[in-house]
Amino acid sequence: MKRIILLVVSVLILSGCTGLFGADSDYYAEVPDEYLKNEQGQYINEKGHVVTEANKVVNPYYVEFLKKWQPTDGTPNPSLPKVIKPKGGANNTQIQGNNLVERLCNAPVINAPEAKGLKDGENTIPVGNGLMIKFDVKNGKAGDEIKIYYPNGQLETHTKFKQGKADGWSTGYSPEGKVRTRFFYQKGKVTEYEIYSSDGTLQKKDKLICS
Repeated sequence: MKRIILLVVSVLILSGCTGLFGADSDYYAEVPDEYLKNEQGQYINEKGHVVTEANKVVNPYYVEFLKKWQPTDGTPNPSLPKVIKPKGGANNTQIQGNNLVERLCNAPVINAPEAKGLKDGENTIPVGNGLMIKFDVKNGKAGDEIKIYYPNGQLETHTKFKQGKADGWSTGYSPEGKVRTRFFYQKGKVTEYEIYSSDGTLQKKDKLICS
């Protein structure tokens, strides 16, 4: 079970899932004018995360998660979003701290879930906050794909495996069913990625180059 949960956490962090931190519902906030605004009209914090779009927080889980780790003496968490300044680039499109690339490059190899002791056939396992993982098992081994579902039953992530490691395209969805991310895996590591805006349109597509 521990390995299954670690797998789910790794996959969800990459896909940008908000369910882990209980932020499936809409979260609204004032948009700081000082935040960097890119050509898509999205506001970006210092970590490279999309913070708001039309006053709606797109990835509130990131901010809410960091708030839980405030120092006990009451001082602000230095990792929380704060006022940033553009870092060159036409129309302020170059964002400080490309956290997505850093996160993908440092992500662990995504292995198939541990299946020893599980019954043959489809297994459905709760992994916290209403999320469910489903995968087939045969003779103590997981099948070649996993699916993770939101509490509302909507598919969150679909990932395929080959020889025990993530392989091919893995697609992440929003609770409303719109495509959020697509990652191409080879031997458990991301080599290409696609990022989609909140309305499901392709925003960025690139190959992953790690230094």
